[in-house]
Amino acid sequence: MKKRFLSIILMLAMLCSFTACKNNKQTSSDDASTSSDIASDNNSADNNSGTDSTNASSGQTSGSGNQNEAGGIDYNSLKGTTVSVLMWRALTEQEKNTISAFEKKYSMKVNVEQAKSSAYLTKIASLVSTKKSPDVAVIPGGKGSQGAFPLGVVSIFQPATVTKQDFNDSFWNREAMNAYAIKGKPYAIVSSQTNWYNNYEVLFYNADMFKADGITTPYTLWKQGKWNWDTLKSTAQEIKKKGHDYGLMVDQEFNFVKSTGTEFIAYDGNKFTNNITNAKVIDAWTFEAQLVKEQLMPVYGTATSSFTSGKCGMFVTNSWAMRKGEVLATADFNLECVPSPSPAGQEQVVGASHNLFAIPKGAKNPVGAGVFLRYFLDASNNGKFSDVALSTQFEEVFNYTNQSNLKHSYLYCYGVVGYTNYKSLSNLLTSLHKASPEQVPTVLQQNKSVFDNAVNTANKKLGN
Repeated sequence: MKKRFLSIILMLAMLCSFTACKNNKQTSSDDASTSSDIASDNNSADNNSGTDSTNASSGQTSGSGNQNEAGGIDYNSLKGTTVSVLMWRALTEQEKNTISAFEKKYSMKVNVEQAKSSAYLTKIASLVSTKKSPDVAVIPGGKGSQGAFPLGVVSIFQPATVTKQDFNDSFWNREAMNAYAIKGKPYAIVSSQTNWYNNYEVLFYNADMFKADGITTPYTLWKQGKWNWDTLKSTAQEIKKKGHDYGLMVDQEFNFVKSTGTEFIAYDGNKFTNNITNAKVIDAWTFEAQLVKEQLMPVYGTATSSFTSGKCGMFVTNSWAMRKGEVLATADFNLECVPSPSPAGQEQVVGASHNLFAIPKGAKNPVGAGVFLRYFLDASNNGKFSDVALSTQFEEVFNYTNQSNLKHSYLYCYGVVGYTNYKSLSNLLTSLHKASPEQVPTVLQQNKSVFDNAVNTANKKLGN
């Protein structure tokens, strides 16, 4: 049965990888978004350690940054062992330094293999099926990764407790881990540290343009407590009036809906619910349609170089774009940033798109993998922010978006709906990006039955 499920993964992953190749566009995210797909029964998830599953309790606090070497782990027995890691991109220089330091401290070896993002799930599924599993991988997320969570997770990965790490330790991001838990079992391994693997949605702006045009900056509005959808739109209107092509552009497809704290699919840690006709979902897509209609932003996926070429004043992406050498490095103007705003009158919600590290089935050194991730994800082991970021101004926002008392939102529809009908999901998104404000409710309603079917299928396969 397991072999059949993995064969399905491989077949659909290769199909979606081909589709992704035809639709590549510039992106700033450090996202393991890949092609994908799966099917499995939740009971097939293995846990070779024999440890009990533990639901990471809600709420998170910043960890001390000190490696916690308690919890019954025999560190001496790990000396001389190897941890194999499958990355979705090349290692950064800082990551190479961090790994070298880890190897020296623990007398362990780390072998890193890279798979292209577009073929990541195909690669990991193949390794698992041929009993060549890495010890550390990531749960793919994003448009090319339909089926990854939840059904792909229980097919390919095992509960995080196989690492024997104490996930009640404040070092771990319990909010994010609970967001991707299944039947009370955490699968994703996420740090609460303000590190680069916790990607959050932020808005960058051309500070030189704002100064030259005499426009109040998003940072000023944010610090005054006036930063929301209304002021985002009025700011975009001011930019447009000054003769620029656009006030705003986004490369985060679900930016507006995630900033309301919801999306097409809701998840309570046990059961998925169709949320497609929720009022907040309708409002978010209507707001985007209004911006496009007034030519304040281009249709999603078009005019992608407008911001870096100085023709657009604001740009929404995620925090990985703060780094030197990434998508904004070519901008020849001063950059500043703020959190991506939420609707007026609502609490701030920041969209999250974390790198979800996890332990594949068949991992030969899951305990060593946990020790490695505890070190690798520790911000104190990853250099100074100023050495990596394009601007020190970004650090305030970087720290703000990571804070534990801020509400974050997570995305499920790619995995849930994409598992049964990825084409319909893709077509829906295309239609929404091009819809008029008046058409949005109808477009969403027309797709309700597709989402009902997807949710029912996912819940049934998870035993709900």
